[in-house]
Amino acid sequence: CPQLALLLTDYLATLPQDSSKLYPSQWANLFNQQLITLGWPGERALNSAEFQLVERWQELMIEFTQFDIISNKLTLDSALIYLQQLASNTVYQPQTANTSIHLLTPLEAAGLQFDYLWVMGLHDNAWPPPVNPNPFLPIALQRQYKLPHASSEQELFFYRKITQQLMHCAPEIIFSYPLFNKERALRPSALILNITPFEENNFELPDCATLVEQIRLSNPLETYEDQNAPALNDLEKTSGGSAIFKFQAACPFRAFAQFRLGAQALTTPHEGLNAKERGSILHRALEIIWRKLKNHQQLIALAETELTTLIHQTIDTTLLDFIKQRPHIFKARFTQIEKKRLYKIISEWLSLEKQRSPFTVYALEESYQTQIANIPLTIRIDRIDQLADGSYFIFDYKTSLASINYWFSDRPDDPQLPLYISTSKLPINGIAFALLRSHSLQFKGLSSADAGISGIISIEKLSADLMCNDWPTLITQWRRVLNDLAEQFYSGKAHCNPKNGQQTCRLCDLQTLCRITEQH
Repeated sequence: CPQLALLLTDYLATLPQDSSKLYPSQWANLFNQQLITLGWPGERALNSAEFQLVERWQELMIEFTQFDIISNKLTLDSALIYLQQLASNTVYQPQTANTSIHLLTPLEAAGLQFDYLWVMGLHDNAWPPPVNPNPFLPIALQRQYKLPHASSEQELFFYRKITQQLMHCAPEIIFSYPLFNKERALRPSALILNITPFEENNFELPDCATLVEQIRLSNPLETYEDQNAPALNDLEKTSGGSAIFKFQAACPFRAFAQFRLGAQALTTPHEGLNAKERGSILHRALEIIWRKLKNHQQLIALAETELTTLIHQTIDTTLLDFIKQRPHIFKARFTQIEKKRLYKIISEWLSLEKQRSPFTVYALEESYQTQIANIPLTIRIDRIDQLADGSYFIFDYKTSLASINYWFSDRPDDPQLPLYISTSKLPINGIAFALLRSHSLQFKGLSSADAGISGIISIEKLSADLMCNDWPTLITQWRRVLNDLAEQFYSGKAHCNPKNGQQTCRLCDLQTLCRITEQH
Protein backbone atom coordinates (compact mmCIF):
# COMPACT_ATOMS: atom_id res chain seq x y z
CA CYS A 1 0.00 0.00 0.00
CA PRO A 2 2.46 2.70 -1.12
CA GLN A 3 -0.16 5.47 -1.24
CA LEU A 4 -1.34 4.71 2.29
CA ALA A 5 2.26 4.55 3.52
CA LEU A 6 2.92 7.98 1.99
CA LEU A 7 -0.16 9.45 3.64
CA LEU A 8 0.81 8.04 7.04
CA THR A 9 4.37 9.37 6.66
CA ASP A 10 3.05 12.86 5.92
CA TYR A 11 0.58 12.54 8.81
CA LEU A 12 3.28 11.55 11.31
CA ALA A 13 5.23 14.64 10.31
CA THR A 14 2.32 16.84 11.51
CA LEU A 15 2.14 15.30 14.99
CA PRO A 16 3.24 17.73 17.76
CA GLN A 17 5.53 16.90 20.64
CA ASP A 18 3.90 15.28 23.68
CA SER A 19 4.65 18.34 25.80
CA SER A 20 3.38 20.85 23.22
CA LYS A 21 0.83 23.38 24.41
CA LEU A 22 -1.20 25.47 21.98
CA TYR A 23 -4.26 27.69 22.01
CA PRO A 24 -7.54 26.09 20.83
CA SER A 25 -7.39 28.04 17.55
CA GLN A 26 -3.90 26.67 16.88
CA TRP A 27 -5.07 23.14 17.65
CA ALA A 28 -8.05 23.68 15.29
CA ASN A 29 -5.71 24.65 12.46
CA LEU A 30 -3.50 21.62 13.19
CA PHE A 31 -6.47 19.23 13.26
CA ASN A 32 -7.69 20.56 9.91
CA GLN A 33 -4.18 20.22 8.46
CA GLN A 34 -3.99 16.59 9.63
CA LEU A 35 -7.36 15.76 8.08
CA ILE A 36 -6.33 17.32 4.78
CA THR A 37 -3.05 15.40 4.89
CA LEU A 38 -4.97 12.14 5.26
CA GLY A 39 -7.17 13.07 2.29
CA TRP A 40 -10.35 13.80 4.23
CA PRO A 41 -13.21 13.99 3.26
CA GLY A 42 -12.22 11.75 0.32
CA GLU A 43 -11.93 11.80 -3.46
CA ARG A 44 -15.48 11.04 -4.54
CA ALA A 45 -18.29 13.57 -4.62
CA LEU A 46 -20.20 13.86 -1.37
CA ASN A 47 -23.91 13.21 -1.15
CA SER A 48 -26.21 15.69 0.53
CA ALA A 49 -25.98 14.26 4.04
CA GLU A 50 -22.18 13.96 3.86
CA PHE A 51 -21.79 17.50 2.53
CA GLN A 52 -23.93 18.89 5.36
CA LEU A 53 -21.86 16.90 7.88
CA VAL A 54 -18.57 18.39 6.53
CA GLU A 55 -20.05 21.87 6.74
CA ARG A 56 -21.19 21.27 10.31
CA TRP A 57 -17.71 20.03 11.24
CA GLN A 58 -16.16 23.20 9.88
CA GLU A 59 -18.64 25.27 11.91
CA LEU A 60 -17.71 23.21 14.96
CA MET A 61 -14.00 23.96 14.46
CA ILE A 62 -14.82 27.70 14.26
CA GLU A 63 -16.70 27.35 17.58
CA PHE A 64 -13.68 25.55 19.02
CA THR A 65 -11.34 28.46 18.09
CA GLN A 66 -13.50 30.75 20.23
CA PHE A 67 -12.23 28.89 23.32
CA ASP A 68 -9.16 31.17 23.06
CA ILE A 69 -11.13 33.78 24.98
CA ILE A 70 -11.59 31.62 28.08
CA SER A 71 -8.79 29.07 27.85
CA ASN A 72 -5.05 29.01 28.29
CA LYS A 73 -2.78 26.89 26.14
CA LEU A 74 -3.80 23.24 26.11
CA THR A 75 -2.02 19.93 25.69
CA LEU A 76 -3.14 17.59 22.91
CA ASP A 77 -5.11 15.40 25.32
CA SER A 78 -6.93 18.38 26.85
CA ALA A 79 -7.71 19.82 23.42
CA LEU A 80 -9.20 16.51 22.27
CA ILE A 81 -11.34 16.26 25.43
CA TYR A 82 -12.76 19.77 24.88
CA LEU A 83 -13.40 19.01 21.20
CA GLN A 84 -15.16 15.74 22.03
CA GLN A 85 -17.37 17.44 24.63
CA LEU A 86 -18.24 20.19 22.17
CA ALA A 87 -19.16 17.64 19.49
CA SER A 88 -21.20 15.54 21.95
CA ASN A 89 -23.24 18.58 23.00
CA THR A 90 -23.95 19.63 19.41
CA VAL A 91 -27.45 18.84 18.17
CA TYR A 92 -27.12 17.92 14.51
CA GLN A 93 -29.62 16.53 12.04
CA PRO A 94 -29.07 16.77 8.28
CA GLN A 95 -31.79 18.28 6.14
CA THR A 96 -33.63 15.71 4.09
CA ALA A 97 -36.21 15.75 1.34
CA ASN A 98 -39.85 16.06 2.30
CA THR A 99 -41.10 12.77 3.74
CA SER A 100 -44.36 11.60 5.21
CA ILE A 101 -42.92 10.60 8.59
CA HIS A 102 -40.45 12.51 10.76
CA LEU A 103 -38.77 11.12 13.88
CA LEU A 104 -37.92 14.01 16.19
CA THR A 105 -37.12 14.63 19.80
CA PRO A 106 -39.81 16.50 21.78
CA LEU A 107 -37.62 19.61 21.85
CA GLU A 108 -37.26 19.49 18.05
CA ALA A 109 -40.98 18.92 17.52
CA ALA A 110 -42.22 21.66 19.88
CA GLY A 111 -43.45 24.63 17.85
CA LEU A 112 -43.66 22.75 14.52
CA GLN A 113 -46.90 21.87 12.76
CA PHE A 114 -47.86 18.36 11.66
CA ASP A 115 -50.90 16.65 10.18
CA TYR A 116 -50.68 13.98 12.90
CA LEU A 117 -48.42 13.68 15.93
CA TRP A 118 -47.57 10.76 18.21
CA VAL A 119 -45.53 11.56 21.33
CA MET A 120 -44.33 8.37 23.01
CA GLY A 121 -42.32 7.33 26.05
CA LEU A 122 -44.11 9.68 28.46
CA HIS A 123 -43.89 7.63 31.66
CA ASP A 124 -43.41 9.13 35.11
CA ASN A 125 -39.67 8.40 35.28
CA ALA A 126 -38.86 10.09 31.98
CA TRP A 127 -41.28 13.05 31.65
CA PRO A 128 -40.09 15.16 33.34
CA PRO A 129 -36.69 13.45 33.73
CA PRO A 130 -34.91 13.22 37.09
CA VAL A 131 -33.10 16.31 38.31
CA ASN A 132 -29.48 16.41 37.13
CA PRO A 133 -27.70 19.58 38.35
CA ASN A 134 -24.20 20.49 37.21
CA PRO A 135 -21.80 18.85 39.71
CA PHE A 136 -19.20 21.64 39.39
CA LEU A 137 -21.45 24.53 40.43
CA PRO A 138 -23.07 25.19 43.80
CA ILE A 139 -26.56 23.68 43.72
CA ALA A 140 -28.06 26.60 45.66
CA LEU A 141 -26.63 29.01 43.08
CA GLN A 142 -28.01 26.94 40.21
CA ARG A 143 -31.48 26.93 41.75
CA GLN A 144 -31.29 30.65 42.50
CA TYR A 145 -30.66 31.47 38.84
CA LYS A 146 -32.95 28.68 37.57
CA LEU A 147 -30.31 26.87 35.57
CA PRO A 148 -31.54 23.86 33.52
CA HIS A 149 -31.91 20.59 35.44
CA ALA A 150 -31.11 22.28 38.76
CA SER A 151 -34.39 21.62 40.58
CA SER A 152 -37.53 19.54 40.28
CA GLU A 153 -39.63 22.72 40.17
CA GLN A 154 -37.61 24.07 37.24
CA GLU A 155 -37.83 20.74 35.37
CA LEU A 156 -41.59 20.48 35.97
CA PHE A 157 -42.13 24.05 34.74
CA PHE A 158 -40.02 23.49 31.61
CA TYR A 159 -41.55 20.15 30.61
CA ARG A 160 -45.07 21.33 31.35
CA LYS A 161 -44.41 24.16 28.89
CA ILE A 162 -43.06 21.70 26.27
CA THR A 163 -46.12 19.46 26.77
CA GLN A 164 -48.46 22.39 26.21
CA GLN A 165 -46.60 23.32 23.03
CA LEU A 166 -46.84 19.75 21.74
CA MET A 167 -50.60 19.78 22.35
CA HIS A 168 -50.94 22.46 19.65
CA CYS A 169 -48.68 20.91 17.02
CA ALA A 170 -51.33 18.93 15.11
CA PRO A 171 -55.11 18.49 14.81
CA GLU A 172 -54.81 14.90 16.02
CA ILE A 173 -52.24 14.01 18.69
CA ILE A 174 -51.59 10.79 20.62
CA PHE A 175 -49.60 10.79 23.87
CA SER A 176 -48.47 7.32 24.98
CA TYR A 177 -46.28 5.65 27.58
CA PRO A 178 -44.83 2.11 28.00
CA LEU A 179 -46.48 -0.19 30.52
CA PHE A 180 -43.26 -1.94 31.57
CA ASN A 181 -39.52 -1.47 31.61
CA LYS A 182 -38.35 -5.09 31.72
CA GLU A 183 -40.23 -6.35 34.82
CA ARG A 184 -40.89 -2.94 36.40
CA ALA A 185 -44.39 -1.53 35.91
CA LEU A 186 -44.54 2.08 34.70
CA ARG A 187 -47.18 4.78 35.12
CA PRO A 188 -48.13 7.68 32.86
CA SER A 189 -46.50 11.04 33.43
CA ALA A 190 -48.46 13.42 35.64
CA LEU A 191 -48.30 15.94 32.77
CA ILE A 192 -50.63 13.85 30.57
CA LEU A 193 -53.09 12.59 33.19
CA ASN A 194 -55.67 15.20 32.16
CA ILE A 195 -55.77 13.81 28.60
CA THR A 196 -58.65 11.47 27.77
CA PRO A 197 -57.44 7.84 27.84
CA PHE A 198 -57.60 5.98 24.53
CA GLU A 199 -57.58 2.17 24.43
CA GLU A 200 -55.72 0.22 21.78
CA ASN A 201 -58.86 -1.45 20.47
CA ASN A 202 -60.35 2.00 19.77
CA PHE A 203 -57.95 2.58 16.89
CA GLU A 204 -59.72 2.47 13.55
CA LEU A 205 -56.78 1.32 11.48
CA PRO A 206 -57.12 -0.08 7.97
CA ASP A 207 -56.10 -3.68 7.44
CA CYS A 208 -52.67 -3.86 5.89
CA ALA A 209 -50.15 -6.67 5.53
CA THR A 210 -46.80 -6.45 7.25
CA LEU A 211 -43.62 -6.65 5.20
CA VAL A 212 -43.22 -10.32 6.14
CA GLU A 213 -46.80 -11.04 5.10
CA GLN A 214 -46.33 -9.17 1.82
CA ILE A 215 -43.27 -11.28 1.00
CA ARG A 216 -45.11 -14.47 1.92
CA LEU A 217 -48.14 -13.52 -0.18
CA SER A 218 -46.07 -12.46 -3.18
CA ASN A 219 -45.82 -16.07 -4.34
CA PRO A 220 -48.35 -18.90 -4.05
CA LEU A 221 -47.35 -21.59 -1.55
CA GLU A 222 -47.71 -25.29 -2.06
CA THR A 223 -48.31 -27.35 1.06
CA TYR A 224 -47.05 -30.91 1.31
CA GLU A 225 -47.59 -32.80 4.54
CA ASP A 226 -45.53 -35.93 5.14
CA GLN A 227 -45.79 -37.58 8.54
CA ASN A 228 -43.93 -40.78 7.72
CA ALA A 229 -40.20 -41.25 7.97
CA PRO A 230 -38.27 -43.85 5.97
CA ALA A 231 -38.55 -47.31 7.47
CA LEU A 232 -35.64 -48.71 9.42
CA ASN A 233 -33.12 -50.75 7.45
CA ASP A 234 -30.42 -53.21 8.38
CA LEU A 235 -27.69 -50.56 8.13
CA GLU A 236 -29.36 -48.15 10.54
CA LYS A 237 -28.49 -48.70 14.17
CA THR A 238 -30.79 -47.48 16.92
CA SER A 239 -30.46 -47.43 20.67
CA GLY A 240 -32.78 -46.43 23.46
CA GLY A 241 -34.17 -49.65 24.89
CA SER A 242 -37.50 -49.30 26.66
CA ALA A 243 -37.47 -45.52 26.06
CA ILE A 244 -38.26 -46.19 22.37
CA PHE A 245 -41.63 -47.65 23.37
CA LYS A 246 -42.27 -44.95 25.96
CA PHE A 247 -41.71 -42.08 23.54
CA GLN A 248 -43.43 -43.81 20.60
CA ALA A 249 -46.51 -44.09 22.81
CA ALA A 250 -46.22 -40.52 24.10
CA CYS A 251 -45.57 -38.94 20.65
CA PRO A 252 -44.28 -40.78 17.56
CA PHE A 253 -42.37 -37.74 16.37
CA ARG A 254 -40.38 -37.55 19.60
CA ALA A 255 -39.31 -41.20 19.29
CA PHE A 256 -38.26 -40.62 15.67
CA ALA A 257 -36.42 -37.36 16.42
CA GLN A 258 -34.60 -38.64 19.48
CA PHE A 259 -33.69 -42.20 18.52
CA ARG A 260 -33.28 -41.92 14.75
CA LEU A 261 -32.26 -38.29 14.19
CA GLY A 262 -30.30 -38.10 17.45
CA ALA A 263 -32.00 -34.82 18.41
CA GLN A 264 -31.41 -33.76 21.98
CA ALA A 265 -31.79 -30.48 23.83
CA LEU A 266 -28.71 -28.98 25.43
CA THR A 267 -28.33 -30.05 29.03
CA THR A 268 -29.10 -27.43 31.64
CA PRO A 269 -26.17 -26.66 33.96
CA HIS A 270 -26.91 -27.90 37.45
CA GLU A 271 -25.25 -27.20 40.77
CA GLY A 272 -24.26 -30.37 42.60
CA LEU A 273 -25.83 -33.63 41.41
CA ASN A 274 -28.90 -33.82 39.22
CA ALA A 275 -31.74 -36.30 39.77
CA LYS A 276 -30.31 -38.87 37.35
CA GLU A 277 -26.92 -38.88 39.08
CA ARG A 278 -28.49 -39.23 42.52
CA GLY A 279 -30.55 -42.15 41.23
CA SER A 280 -27.46 -43.83 39.77
CA ILE A 281 -25.62 -43.59 43.08
CA LEU A 282 -28.55 -45.12 44.94
CA HIS A 283 -28.91 -47.92 42.36
CA ARG A 284 -25.25 -48.78 42.64
CA ALA A 285 -25.30 -48.80 46.45
CA LEU A 286 -28.26 -51.18 46.61
CA GLU A 287 -26.65 -53.46 44.03
CA ILE A 288 -23.50 -53.75 46.16
CA ILE A 289 -25.50 -54.44 49.32
CA TRP A 290 -27.59 -57.21 47.78
CA ARG A 291 -24.58 -58.84 46.17
CA LYS A 292 -23.30 -59.25 49.72
CA LEU A 293 -26.57 -60.12 51.45
CA LYS A 294 -28.01 -62.32 48.67
CA ASN A 295 -31.29 -63.10 50.46
CA HIS A 296 -33.87 -62.06 53.03
CA GLN A 297 -32.54 -64.49 55.64
CA GLN A 298 -29.11 -62.87 55.81
CA LEU A 299 -30.72 -59.42 55.97
CA ILE A 300 -32.75 -60.18 59.07
CA ALA A 301 -29.86 -62.15 60.61
CA LEU A 302 -27.61 -59.07 60.73
CA ALA A 303 -27.45 -57.17 63.98
CA GLU A 304 -28.22 -53.45 63.77
CA THR A 305 -24.57 -52.51 64.30
CA GLU A 306 -23.47 -54.92 61.56
CA LEU A 307 -26.10 -53.58 59.18
CA THR A 308 -25.09 -50.01 59.95
CA THR A 309 -21.46 -50.86 59.24
CA LEU A 310 -22.41 -52.58 55.98
CA ILE A 311 -24.42 -49.56 54.80
CA HIS A 312 -21.61 -47.11 55.62
CA GLN A 313 -19.00 -49.28 53.88
CA THR A 314 -21.24 -49.63 50.84
CA ILE A 315 -21.79 -45.87 50.64
CA ASP A 316 -18.03 -45.23 50.84
CA THR A 317 -17.37 -47.77 48.09
CA THR A 318 -20.15 -46.40 45.89
CA LEU A 319 -19.10 -42.78 46.17
CA LEU A 320 -15.44 -43.55 45.46
CA ASP A 321 -15.91 -43.69 41.68
CA PHE A 322 -18.22 -40.68 41.62
CA ILE A 323 -15.77 -38.63 43.68
CA LYS A 324 -13.03 -39.41 41.16
CA GLN A 325 -15.30 -38.33 38.30
CA ARG A 326 -16.64 -35.16 39.98
CA PRO A 327 -14.03 -33.95 42.48
CA HIS A 328 -15.13 -30.34 42.05
CA ILE A 329 -18.57 -31.29 43.45
CA PHE A 330 -17.68 -33.79 46.13
CA LYS A 331 -16.03 -31.44 48.59
CA ALA A 332 -15.88 -32.48 52.23
CA ARG A 333 -19.14 -30.85 53.33
CA PHE A 334 -21.10 -31.94 50.25
CA THR A 335 -19.84 -35.53 50.57
CA GLN A 336 -20.89 -35.59 54.21
CA ILE A 337 -24.41 -34.42 53.34
CA GLU A 338 -24.71 -36.94 50.49
CA LYS A 339 -23.58 -39.81 52.74
CA LYS A 340 -26.17 -38.81 55.32
CA ARG A 341 -28.90 -38.72 52.66
CA LEU A 342 -27.91 -42.13 51.28
CA TYR A 343 -27.74 -43.73 54.73
CA LYS A 344 -31.23 -42.50 55.63
CA ILE A 345 -32.82 -43.84 52.42
CA ILE A 346 -30.94 -47.17 52.37
CA SER A 347 -31.47 -47.96 56.05
CA GLU A 348 -35.19 -47.19 55.84
CA TRP A 349 -35.50 -49.20 52.63
CA LEU A 350 -33.84 -52.26 54.15
CA SER A 351 -36.19 -51.96 57.12
CA LEU A 352 -39.05 -52.16 54.63
CA GLU A 353 -37.45 -55.19 52.93
CA LYS A 354 -37.24 -56.96 56.32
CA GLN A 355 -41.03 -56.94 56.52
CA ARG A 356 -41.34 -59.08 53.38
CA SER A 357 -41.75 -62.84 53.23
CA PRO A 358 -38.54 -64.83 52.59
CA PHE A 359 -36.93 -64.27 49.18
CA THR A 360 -33.62 -64.67 47.38
CA VAL A 361 -32.12 -62.09 45.07
CA TYR A 362 -31.88 -64.11 41.86
CA ALA A 363 -30.24 -61.46 39.60
CA LEU A 364 -28.95 -57.88 39.80
CA GLU A 365 -28.51 -55.62 36.77
CA GLU A 366 -29.25 -58.56 34.49
CA SER A 367 -28.59 -57.72 30.86
CA TYR A 368 -29.67 -59.64 27.76
CA GLN A 369 -30.37 -59.11 24.05
CA THR A 370 -33.83 -59.47 22.53
CA GLN A 371 -35.85 -58.29 19.57
CA ILE A 372 -39.38 -56.98 19.02
CA ALA A 373 -40.71 -56.42 15.48
CA ASN A 374 -37.20 -56.37 13.97
CA ILE A 375 -35.98 -53.84 16.54
CA PRO A 376 -32.95 -55.18 18.46
CA LEU A 377 -33.01 -54.28 22.15
CA THR A 378 -30.62 -54.48 25.06
CA ILE A 379 -32.55 -55.07 28.28
CA ARG A 380 -31.09 -54.38 31.73
CA ILE A 381 -33.25 -55.31 34.72
CA ASP A 382 -32.42 -53.74 38.09
CA ARG A 383 -33.35 -56.77 40.17
CA ILE A 384 -35.12 -60.15 40.03
CA ASP A 385 -36.19 -61.88 43.25
CA GLN A 386 -37.19 -65.50 43.66
CA LEU A 387 -39.92 -65.96 46.26
CA ALA A 388 -40.34 -68.91 48.63
CA ASP A 389 -42.85 -70.57 46.29
CA GLY A 390 -40.31 -70.52 43.45
CA SER A 391 -41.96 -67.70 41.50
CA TYR A 392 -39.96 -64.76 40.18
CA PHE A 393 -40.53 -61.05 40.71
CA ILE A 394 -39.03 -58.11 38.75
CA PHE A 395 -38.25 -54.87 40.59
CA ASP A 396 -37.31 -51.56 39.02
CA TYR A 397 -35.78 -48.90 41.28
CA LYS A 398 -37.36 -45.46 40.84
CA THR A 399 -36.47 -42.15 42.46
CA SER A 400 -39.30 -40.31 40.65
CA LEU A 401 -43.06 -40.61 40.58
CA ALA A 402 -44.46 -43.93 39.29
CA SER A 403 -47.80 -45.73 39.15
CA ILE A 404 -49.06 -49.05 37.83
CA ASN A 405 -51.55 -47.04 35.79
CA TYR A 406 -48.56 -46.16 33.56
CA TRP A 407 -48.63 -49.74 32.18
CA PHE A 408 -52.06 -49.83 30.62
CA SER A 409 -53.77 -48.66 27.39
CA ASP A 410 -52.52 -48.96 23.83
CA ARG A 411 -50.23 -46.00 24.52
CA PRO A 412 -48.78 -46.75 27.98
CA ASP A 413 -46.97 -43.94 29.78
CA ASP A 414 -44.16 -46.20 31.04
CA PRO A 415 -43.99 -49.62 29.35
CA GLN A 416 -40.58 -50.50 30.83
CA LEU A 417 -41.73 -53.24 33.24
CA PRO A 418 -44.26 -54.72 30.78
CA LEU A 419 -41.33 -54.91 28.32
CA TYR A 420 -39.21 -56.76 30.88
CA ILE A 421 -41.88 -59.35 31.64
CA SER A 422 -42.75 -59.76 27.96
CA THR A 423 -39.17 -60.56 26.97
CA SER A 424 -37.94 -62.47 30.04
CA LYS A 425 -37.40 -66.22 29.71
CA LEU A 426 -38.25 -66.71 33.39
CA PRO A 427 -41.81 -67.37 34.61
CA ILE A 428 -42.38 -63.92 36.06
CA ASN A 429 -45.31 -63.72 38.47
CA GLY A 430 -45.05 -60.07 39.41
CA ILE A 431 -43.58 -56.69 38.53
CA ALA A 432 -43.19 -53.67 40.78
CA PHE A 433 -41.61 -50.27 41.16
CA ALA A 434 -39.34 -49.92 44.18
CA LEU A 435 -39.87 -46.26 44.98
CA LEU A 436 -36.79 -44.79 46.65
CA ARG A 437 -37.99 -41.29 47.37
CA SER A 438 -36.80 -39.82 50.66
CA HIS A 439 -40.35 -38.95 51.77
CA SER A 440 -42.04 -42.00 50.23
CA LEU A 441 -40.40 -45.44 50.37
CA GLN A 442 -42.76 -48.12 49.09
CA PHE A 443 -43.51 -50.83 46.54
CA LYS A 444 -46.03 -50.29 43.76
CA GLY A 445 -46.77 -53.25 41.56
CA LEU A 446 -48.90 -56.05 40.25
CA SER A 447 -48.71 -59.83 40.69
CA SER A 448 -50.50 -62.92 39.47
CA ALA A 449 -51.50 -63.74 43.06
CA ASP A 450 -51.13 -62.23 46.50
CA ALA A 451 -47.36 -61.85 47.03
CA GLY A 452 -47.60 -60.67 50.64
CA ILE A 453 -45.81 -57.41 49.83
CA SER A 454 -47.40 -54.15 50.88
CA GLY A 455 -48.17 -51.96 47.86
CA ILE A 456 -48.31 -54.85 45.37
CA ILE A 457 -51.82 -55.89 44.42
CA SER A 458 -52.93 -59.11 42.77
CA ILE A 459 -54.46 -59.06 39.33
CA GLU A 460 -57.84 -60.10 40.76
CA LYS A 461 -58.03 -56.73 42.50
CA LEU A 462 -57.07 -54.81 39.36
CA SER A 463 -59.63 -52.27 38.24
CA ALA A 464 -61.92 -53.78 35.60
CA ASP A 465 -61.57 -50.78 33.29
CA LEU A 466 -57.80 -51.23 32.89
CA MET A 467 -57.21 -54.50 30.98
CA CYS A 468 -58.12 -57.86 32.40
CA ASN A 469 -57.92 -60.00 35.52
CA ASP A 470 -56.06 -62.92 33.98
CA TRP A 471 -52.23 -62.93 34.23
CA PRO A 472 -51.35 -64.81 31.00
CA THR A 473 -53.90 -62.75 29.06
CA LEU A 474 -52.45 -59.54 30.50
CA ILE A 475 -48.93 -60.48 29.39
CA THR A 476 -50.28 -61.38 25.94
CA GLN A 477 -51.93 -57.96 25.67
CA TRP A 478 -48.73 -56.23 26.74
CA ARG A 479 -46.83 -58.11 24.05
CA ARG A 480 -49.39 -56.99 21.47
CA VAL A 481 -49.13 -53.34 22.57
CA LEU A 482 -45.32 -53.45 22.54
CA ASN A 483 -45.28 -55.17 19.15
CA ASP A 484 -47.63 -52.52 17.71
CA LEU A 485 -45.43 -49.69 19.03
CA ALA A 486 -42.30 -51.42 17.69
CA GLU A 487 -43.87 -51.86 14.25
CA GLN A 488 -44.88 -48.18 14.20
CA PHE A 489 -41.34 -47.12 15.05
CA TYR A 490 -39.81 -49.58 12.57
CA SER A 491 -42.08 -48.52 9.72
CA GLY A 492 -41.30 -44.83 10.25
CA LYS A 493 -44.55 -43.64 11.79
CA ALA A 494 -43.42 -40.24 13.03
CA HIS A 495 -46.40 -37.91 13.01
CA CYS A 496 -46.62 -35.26 15.72
CA ASN A 497 -49.38 -36.61 17.95
CA PRO A 498 -48.85 -36.01 21.69
CA LYS A 499 -50.92 -38.44 23.73
CA ASN A 500 -52.19 -35.92 26.28
CA GLY A 501 -51.83 -32.69 24.34
CA GLN A 502 -50.01 -29.90 26.11
CA GLN A 503 -49.39 -32.05 29.17
CA THR A 504 -47.25 -34.39 27.04
CA CYS A 505 -45.54 -31.48 25.28
CA ARG A 506 -44.65 -29.91 28.62
CA LEU A 507 -42.36 -32.88 29.34
CA CYS A 508 -40.71 -32.74 25.90
CA ASP A 509 -37.75 -30.53 25.00
CA LEU A 510 -38.01 -30.92 21.20
CA GLN A 511 -40.84 -28.46 20.53
CA THR A 512 -38.59 -26.18 18.51
CA LEU A 513 -38.02 -29.11 16.16
CA CYS A 514 -41.59 -30.37 15.75
CA ARG A 515 -43.02 -26.78 15.87
CA ILE A 516 -46.31 -28.09 17.16
CA THR A 517 -47.43 -24.59 18.15
CA GLU A 518 -47.45 -23.63 14.46
CA GLN A 519 -49.83 -26.45 13.59
CA HIS A 520 -52.79 -25.02 15.45
